[in-house]
Amino acid sequence: ASAVYRVAFRSGKEKIRMGKNRDIKNIFQESRVPSWLRDRIPLIYAGNELVAIAAVPDWQISMKVADGWLARTGEEGFEVSLSLADRVLTEG
Repeated sequence: ASAVYRVAFRSGKEKIRMGKNRDIKNIFQESRVPSWLRDRIPLIYAGNELVAIAAVPDWQISMKVADGWLARTGEEGFEVSLSLADRVLTEG
């Protein structure tokens, strides 16, 4: 069965099922995600369940996937990553 996914951003108290229900705050801390970046990382939901946290390759942060949601060999899946582009502000 296919799921309908939606992308949202952190609002606080989110949990993902990885071995047990884990606060994404703790996952971000363990992965050394800078605090200013945490609210910008896409969170992937299937219904109301948080099923994945996007990767941030520029910071060597891999995608995190909830238990039971990782694609098996031969199954189709997807990967979501955040790419940060430097912004240059100019007057004019």
